[in-house]
Amino acid sequence: MAESHSETEQKNNKNMPDENKKGKIKPPLVSVIVPVYNVEQYLEYCLNSILCQTYKKLEIILIDDGSTDSSGKICERYAAKDQRVRVIHQKNAGLSAARNTGIEEMKGEWVGFIDSDDYIRCDMIEKMVKIALKDGSDITLVLHKKTALNLEFRRSGIKENDPYPEAGAKKRSAGMLRKKYDRRDFQIDILSGKLAMYSHGKLYKSSLFESIRFPEGKLYEDVPTTWAVSKLINKASFLGEELYFYRQRIGSIVNAPFKPGRMDQVYAAEAIYEEVKGDEELEPIAASRCFFSAADNYSLVTKEYSEEAGYLKDAIKKYRKGVLRDKRAGKNLKLMAMVAGLGPAPVRLLGKMYKKKQSLSH
Repeated sequence: MAESHSETEQKNNKNMPDENKKGKIKPPLVSVIVPVYNVEQYLEYCLNSILCQTYKKLEIILIDDGSTDSSGKICERYAAKDQRVRVIHQKNAGLSAARNTGIEEMKGEWVGFIDSDDYIRCDMIEKMVKIALKDGSDITLVLHKKTALNLEFRRSGIKENDPYPEAGAKKRSAGMLRKKYDRRDFQIDILSGKLAMYSHGKLYKSSLFESIRFPEGKLYEDVPTTWAVSKLINKASFLGEELYFYRQRIGSIVNAPFKPGRMDQVYAAEAIYEEVKGDEELEPIAASRCFFSAADNYSLVTKEYSEEAGYLKDAIKKYRKGVLRDKRAGKNLKLMAMVAGLGPAPVRLLGKMYKKKQSLSH
């Protein structure tokens, strides 16, 4: 026999923090938006990691973006067994459109985005809500761990068929375990890459999305969206624990050969640069982001994309001096900027070496 709404609420409240049970703080509803497209191999693991959350007051919105495999049926099965799960089926329109559908439908005071081939630790949302309420923040961030194929199960201590991922979260250095930000410092750290631009691994006040949507038909959609959010917040909180597990699959944009769509990475960085140009502190940081985006793509571009290659060469030349003025730029990036003075060819070589080193380290 199905539980009534009131019975479910009583059951869920047992897992609320003590201060909530005493009536001091009413636990807010958190909307979890999960775009789904042809991920039948990973979807159940993702959904199990959401349903196992110690924070129970959730609204889980699954957007089936025109899947042609069994993903849609898996979504419906989960909706049938947990009344917090709601499924919306739509024609394939892309990740941004699916997230935007979820934004239009959400009812929570807070919202988080989880990609359907990723997964989260069972206490992630509870930790984020506690920090957000304690700090009075508009957005809370945790660390994500990049994983590849099935290697993450061995490295994180999670068994592949374990529906409840509760591996011990690794922590960054003690100095970055917890940090509070005002708007300016938050913008500096996301622009410099100290904090990730990804939309996942973050808990947002839903009101931030009253005027913001993900750009549809674009790649690297998280960059303009996160930047737009940064202009609206007053406070942000960071927790240096790996609570979000991000799979990099073969065929994903970050692992794919160069295609013209990758230029969106450069265009998004340049749009921010134009916006902050003239700001003595932010302009060189934005230039570094533009330079890295151009160098990253130039290391991959092939002869058949001569127009894009020309654009990237010009961008490398345009932004290299900004990198040298950027006090926060890393040694490798500054080396690439110095070498770029000799021409784009050495930048391509260094970029390829850097990518190879990164792939071996994961």
